Amino acid sequence: MAERSRNALAGGHAQIAETRQTYDLIASEFARQNSVAAAEVAERLDELAATVPAGGVVADIGCGPGRDVTMLRARGLHVAGLDLSLGQLRASAVPGLVQADMRHLPLQAGSVHGIWCWAALVHLPREVLPQALSEFARIVRSDGGLCMSIAAGDGEGFEVATPYGSDHRRWFTRYREPELTALLARAGFGIRNTRRHRAYRDWLSVHAIRGPVEAKG
Repeated sequence: MAERSRNALAGGHAQIAETRQTYDLIASEFARQNSVAAAEVAERLDELAATVPAGGVVADIGCGPGRDVTMLRARGLHVAGLDLSLGQLRASAVPGLVQADMRHLPLQAGSVHGIWCWAALVHLPREVLPQALSEFARIVRSDGGLCMSIAAGDGEGFEVATPYGSDHRRWFTRYREPELTALLARAGFGIRNTRRHRAYRDWLSVHAIRGPVEAKG
């Protein structure tokens, strides 16, 4: 792991540190409850895989126990799974998972063909999201794909992890589509499409490309 990434794991915002601790504590129950992917996840995985060359490299950022890493590998891709929570990484037997902070990714510039980030950016305070998106833009090749989801709505704050039988807290930041697409555009991503879906809360999912998207005529 790069030196700057090792250093980043020890510090950062208090909201991120508390959320990581909560995910360590709920790891086993989280893995159990999320072992089967929803239809929206499978569809977005297919979209991302379609933008990546056969045998290409994908980073699953915020991979948790590695469910989606396994699904992407089943599509013939080489996948690096990265997550800040060691408890999550150890909750399953999926190989090739690495502890990393999405604000300081231990990957070389332009080293991946695509990025998958499902329900992970939601745990960053709003002021930190541009830093993470900048890292995404740094590691992905030109014309590389990004599929991500984030909570839809307004505001941010802690929520108790009640669905996983815990009274510990996780940080959630919610976005409206115009704000999110503007942040992605500033980071250098062109939007292919956005969707809304419901899974315990309202979510925005986005399929974007590193660089401009050709207008459909």
